[in-house]
Amino acid sequence: MIKGIDVAKWNGTIKWYRVAKADVDFAIIKIINKKLQPDGQFLNNLSGCIAAGVPWGVYHYTYAKTVAEAQQAASVIVGLLGKFKPDKKVWLDVEDEVMKNRGEYLMEIIEAYRKIIEGAGFEFGIYTGEYFYNQYIRPYCKRKYSLWIAKYPYSDAFVTLKDDLPRKRPNIGTDYEYWQYSSKGRVDGIEGNVDLNVQMNEASCYLQAVMHGDSLVKALEEIGVDSSFDSRKKIAAVNGIDNYMGTAAQNMELFVLLRAGRLRKGE
Repeated sequence: MIKGIDVAKWNGTIKWYRVAKADVDFAIIKIINKKLQPDGQFLNNLSGCIAAGVPWGVYHYTYAKTVAEAQQAASVIVGLLGKFKPDKKVWLDVEDEVMKNRGEYLMEIIEAYRKIIEGAGFEFGIYTGEYFYNQYIRPYCKRKYSLWIAKYPYSDAFVTLKDDLPRKRPNIGTDYEYWQYSSKGRVDGIEGNVDLNVQMNEASCYLQAVMHGDSLVKALEEIGVDSSFDSRKKIAAVNGIDNYMGTAAQNMELFVLLRAGRLRKGE
């Protein structure tokens, strides 16, 4: 079972070499604050993870009320990451009061953010709570996203990574990649509480390397996958393209995912 933590300046100065020895398989680091400035511990946490060999990703708690604000924040993150290549995704934390009751426009905000992050070569996902997802995202979401869902038990007890998971898991009507199951974790190397997460079963992807060309059909044939229209339509649906018509733009979007090893299988 793959378990990890997410951290921000509130967790203080972290002793990452101790964390690496404490059964932590990954860390998700807060990258920027409300003013779009680096989180107070971002650089320390980034360098600490890299030095200690802890796989890492980043998250951004968003206050974006418009598409333009989302685009600005995403561009700042792309600039901060620069040439660094996160092991995990860039997660957009969607849970603030300003994000509620926006209907379909919330999805436009999320999509604007996603396009800039993925356009820069990074993987994208959404973090939110079970209630927020079901109430404000699920009714309007028409695309398949990687999801990181928070749901905590009612117990106030402290939790370690070696403890069993809570029995009640998030119920959001679809699969999710990570579950944040406690905000009261205890990990050696970190003073006080820290959020604990578990990686759920990820959707399997076509991982074979496609090194040449730009044809989705030929690339699928190259790795021994059915390249018929019906097969591509199933693959497209699993990867968030519900109205697949076989257009050049749709095929290129799928091809880019395939080359990156992120194209989900259509079975």
